[in-house]
Amino acid sequence: MVSGFGQVQGDFSLTKQSKVSALGKVVATSAKFGGVIDKLAPSGPSLPAGGILGLQPAAAYSLRSFDADADPNVVNVRRSSDGATSDFTASEVSDGTLTSWVNTEYNRYTSDFSSGVDSWTPNGVTVSNPSDPVDPTNNVLQLTAATTGSLRALQNSVLTVGQSYEITAQVYIPSSNSEVNGVLFLDGYDVEGIFGDGEALPTDQWVTVTGSGVSEESRPRIQLDGTDDDLNEVLSSNAIGDIVYVKNVQITQTTADGHVTTWYDQSDNGNDSTQTTASAQPKIVNAGTLVAGGIDFDGVDDFLDPVDVDDLAQPNTVISVSTTNATGQTRGIYGLGDTIASASGYYRSSNAHAVFSGSTLEGASYSTGVEYLRFDVFNSTSTLVGVNGGSSIGDAGTTGMTHIQVGDSALNGVSPLDGSIAELIVYPSDQTENRTGIENNINDHYNIYS
Repeated sequence: MVSGFGQVQGDFSLTKQSKVSALGKVVATSAKFGGVIDKLAPSGPSLPAGGILGLQPAAAYSLRSFDADADPNVVNVRRSSDGATSDFTASEVSDGTLTSWVNTEYNRYTSDFSSGVDSWTPNGVTVSNPSDPVDPTNNVLQLTAATTGSLRALQNSVLTVGQSYEITAQVYIPSSNSEVNGVLFLDGYDVEGIFGDGEALPTDQWVTVTGSGVSEESRPRIQLDGTDDDLNEVLSSNAIGDIVYVKNVQITQTTADGHVTTWYDQSDNGNDSTQTTASAQPKIVNAGTLVAGGIDFDGVDDFLDPVDVDDLAQPNTVISVSTTNATGQTRGIYGLGDTIASASGYYRSSNAHAVFSGSTLEGASYSTGVEYLRFDVFNSTSTLVGVNGGSSIGDAGTTGMTHIQVGDSALNGVSPLDGSIAELIVYPSDQTENRTGIENNINDHYNIYS
């Protein structure tokens, strides 16, 4: 009878050159954004004992473990369906545990209409709450055609656009009806591409109907259906007075978003990066799928709050793995203070990688949807913007570091990143002599460039 709420979304693949789709953010699960560092076969010079953490970073954020012998908590995630939160280790990100938890089935709506019409709003019908035509001890929802046209009842704000749902309900069609011989369970008013061309149901008995799909609108609707089997069928005047009974409606959400509330610092400093405002929390799971590229920032209001660190003069080094979906706009990757004039690294509106610590220094150009490994050293006239192994050196000023902010270069959403960050490591020192080892370690894991 009913095969779904919305269009089935097809699979698509990623290439090394384009790891984030043009539409943004829902992409296939990739195990590289978790797990532990492979100890074997580095592609070039290796790091000193202790690796990235042994070089004493001020903070180290990643979805993998920087310690090959440990499996630390890397993120705390809020599930959009019910607001539950949980910590996840590096291995739980990569092995599907996180995604499975986010997609835990959630009962979005249930009603047996035992105490009324449960806020179903009529449109071309009347709604009432009579006794069950088979079992008078129970009550049901009755929809009675009151005019011609597309006739339905709606329930407001039950669904989340882009998420998957399953629906189950029982329907009773009286044989005395003149035209109405079925129903459609859809989302919204006139959404195109919804499955479920109506078909006639057996009459004078309760029939269970089920369906599933992706919602394109927030309001589920029960639509009366006639002989044309059309999603937007216009019923004639013959349908006026026809009745449909409905009971035991259940809508189950089967996918959700996972929002990052905390990105844990893997150094010994405890400089965890957090966001308590739900609307500003970036995503790690989008519509049931692990985000490729790490943690996704929406370019509107997503960022992690500045973490207060000791005031540290230059030199400072920041290594990042990120992408941007925006061009011709200034979008921050990280900030090193809590004011708009703080030192920072970002994608500049000139379409160049850039840093700022009193003045601007540009590096190589960038393209959207491409993953970049940045090695930035703040050191006055010897400041370095390093992109995928390359170098641009010049004077960017002398501003030091007082805070660490992830996903914005200025302050709390002034220039939020429209893209993703897989890794961010901050050192209160010049790590130029260890650059090759650090970059090899990261590139061996993410395979960003050759």
